[in-house]
Amino acid sequence: MSNKLTIEAFEASQTIDLRTAFAGLGKHYPVVWNDSLMVTLSAKRQQYLILTHYGAVALANTSPQFRIKALSLIEPFLRNSLPSISTEDSIKVFVEPNEKICVLFNKIIIPSFEEKFLLIIGMLLCQSVGLESYEKRIDPLLDQLFKEMRKFEKPLFWFRTTHLKRLINQLMRLHQELITNLGILDKPELTWENQDFDFLYTNFADSLELSERSRVLSEKFKLMQLNTKTSLDLIATVRLEILEIAIIILIALSLIPLL
Repeated sequence: MSNKLTIEAFEASQTIDLRTAFAGLGKHYPVVWNDSLMVTLSAKRQQYLILTHYGAVALANTSPQFRIKALSLIEPFLRNSLPSISTEDSIKVFVEPNEKICVLFNKIIIPSFEEKFLLIIGMLLCQSVGLESYEKRIDPLLDQLFKEMRKFEKPLFWFRTTHLKRLINQLMRLHQELITNLGILDKPELTWENQDFDFLYTNFADSLELSERSRVLSEKFKLMQLNTKTSLDLIATVRLEILEIAIIILIALSLIPLL
């Protein structure tokens, strides 16, 4: 049995149908965990597959050939699969029977080849990949929003707001998606099974800065909500003022013949 392996995670699609994946993969491979689905693809080679509902996938004891095999197996269960893998992360794991659990910058030491240790590491890597995906998606949208807001200096902009409204809708959908999926940051039930699971989860999550990154994302969305509300309020106010002026002008014009 090897005492070293690599666990990698990457974003394969926007979502994964875990129910059909469980039904399909469970017929041919042993299921280790069925929440974030973990199956044993090869016990002899110590190779495992972990799937999440938000589209991130983790592979334990991975290799280029193993990745190709895993992607072909899960392809039927991917929803809105991505054309290429742009977000991924990995960590080296060492099994040292005489050592305590230790989480370092570039490796993790575990005392035994316990499948749930691998599950926790894989799940956290998937969470990190999921967060990174949202980080990459929100920043360009915020940049576009700020550019649209700078157009307020141009008078004609008040009458051409279709692009701004479309952008606001995109941001709102992304925010809703984030709220739905980043319940992924909830601590899994298996961490209550023993102290080692909880220790590994807590320390590796801290190493990946998941809580801090989630907080920064939330702050960006709060900023987005504030700016979009301000923008729409300004547009409504200016349009109302223009309407009032137009009404006054029309009334004045209608009174001219009476003079």
